[in-house]
This record gives sequence, C-alpha cells and structure tokens, in this order.
Amino acid sequence: MLKRVNRLNAKVRLVSPKKVSTDYFLLKEAANNQSVSRFGFVVSKAIDKRATVRNKIKRAMRKYIEENLEKIHPGHDVLFIAKSKIRELKN
Repeated sequence: MLKRVNRLNAKVRLVSPKKVSTDYFLLKEAANNQSVSRFGFVVSKAIDKRATVRNKIKRAMRKYIEENLEKIHPGHDVLFIAKSKIRELKN
C-alpha cells in the first residue's frame, strides 16, 4: 500500500497543473513545495459500473507507483485520471 505521506488527499486542489494525456489516462502534475511527492488516482463509473473493477485498476496504478517511488523526484502532486481504454490493459 502506498504510504500515507505519498497519498494525495481528495481536498487538495492542484494549482496550475501541467497536463499530459495518453490513451489510458490523463495525468495532472503540480509542484507542492514539500519533501515528498503525493499521488491520487481517479477511476470514474464511466469506466465500469462495478466497484471491484474500478478498485482493481486503482490498485494496479498504485502498485506501479510504489515500485518506482525512489525513481520519482520529490515535491510534486500527481493525479492520474483513468480513461475507458485502460480496461483493455492486462495485469
């Protein structure tokens, strides 16, 4: 599980985020002036109505971040917003 210090609280609003779009997700990134980077994951009901499927997608994205956290520069807030094509990916 991603450590609490690396989780982006739902109340946090990104100020002037940079946006990067791929086929599978939209990434929004903004500086947070802290010593750690924080990450948030959004998978809407438009992706799939079933919570189990949405949670599985979020767990897969979190796992990747956890495994590569030491390679990521600190001081950023990053929000991943899944797109419907992400369902086509296999674990």
